[in-house]
Amino acid sequence: MWPEVKIVHGKPRHSQSQGSVERANRDIEEMLGAWMDENQTTDWPSGMKFIQFKKNRALHSGIGRSPYEAMFGCPARVGLASAGILHDEINHLSTEEDVETLIEEMGRESNDLEDPNPQRERGDEEGIVPQIIQFEYENGTNDTGSATESTYEDRIVCNQCSTVLPLGEEASNDGKCIHCERQENIVNERKRSRECLEKQATKMLKLSNRKFSDVQAGTTVRVPIPDVDRARGSPRNVLAVVNSVEDGLYKLGTPHGVLKHKFTRSEFNPCIEKFILLENLSDSAKKRGFLYLQEDATILTI
Repeated sequence: MWPEVKIVHGKPRHSQSQGSVERANRDIEEMLGAWMDENQTTDWPSGMKFIQFKKNRALHSGIGRSPYEAMFGCPARVGLASAGILHDEINHLSTEEDVETLIEEMGRESNDLEDPNPQRERGDEEGIVPQIIQFEYENGTNDTGSATESTYEDRIVCNQCSTVLPLGEEASNDGKCIHCERQENIVNERKRSRECLEKQATKMLKLSNRKFSDVQAGTTVRVPIPDVDRARGSPRNVLAVVNSVEDGLYKLGTPHGVLKHKFTRSEFNPCIEKFILLENLSDSAKKRGFLYLQEDATILTI
């Protein structure tokens, strides 16, 4: 469906791939709990829409802006601004009657404006100055049969989509209509968000490489066993040796066999001494085959 999407399957107990998801879930739980406590209710499904909007308009450190702004190209509107009222007019409002009066005036003005919105072909030359065209309207004849009068109105045409703007609507400094300008803002915000994510990924990779140095094949390593997989009396760690390295992933082996899946550098700690030799591992691995980390821990317990 989306050829550019790449699905990465993370492991249930792999903090490197599931940490961001778990952190987001914890934030939503805390925000939802605060909303329930503030409104003195246990109807948490009713508060999900408020939490969703609050989460989407919060600043995201990874993309350098809120998710709402990255999606729609503008900050989220709250309060009277969501009703389309200008900020200059909001400062002069003091009562609910003023708000109702202003909304009624805005409704009457919108009804008075005509919106023919005709389409015309784009010219070969495009300039920054918006085009001005004239429409001629026939007023018709009166009852005495006098000649008709013609009136002209100047209309602005968008330089990008060649759409005739409605009466009362002005073009931007670049001669674009409000729809083209919004679309351009959306594209620019998404581009900046992608650049911020790339910078964050590069920074995280540098910190990871500085903290976890590369390990060569034949090095003895200590692999911690997750608590949920460790039985009572089982060791907390398993000693293994690096068998091979492919694309930053390490294939490890133990005296009981080769571990089935590959490990990242942050999942084990190298040892100074060589407790397991790679030459001896090759013969034993052929006899025992592949096994999971939990199986190796069970063998050690027995």
